[in-house]
Amino acid sequence: MDATPTPAGLDDAQALELNWDEVLEALAALEGSRVAVRVVERGEQETLVVVFRGHLGAATRGKHPTVFLPVRAVGEDEPGDVEDTGIHLHRDRFHPSVASLGRTVLHIVQGPVIVNVRGI
Repeated sequence: MDATPTPAGLDDAQALELNWDEVLEALAALEGSRVAVRVVERGEQETLVVVFRGHLGAATRGKHPTVFLPVRAVGEDEPGDVEDTGIHLHRDRFHPSVASLGRTVLHIVQGPVIVNVRGI
């Protein structure tokens, strides 16, 4: 389960392996863009767990020990909400990850899940 995945629909020639810093750089390049985020359980048969979309905000370390990237959907988050909509990246759970050649689709492997971030 620790091998870098080549996601369905993306052959090895189209994939770039990314380390932690490269993933953060690729996410920073998508900041302000509208994105779709998919959480997929890793395994022999990948299983879709969650999908949401919105505008990707700047990374922050305000939710230590994770790097948090807010994803804002119009009308979704309200003042006083208990949870913030976004992506929590845990460096200690991070595995080598991949991106499409143009880095328009990121496949971030973290523990038993893959977080796909795609500009839309």
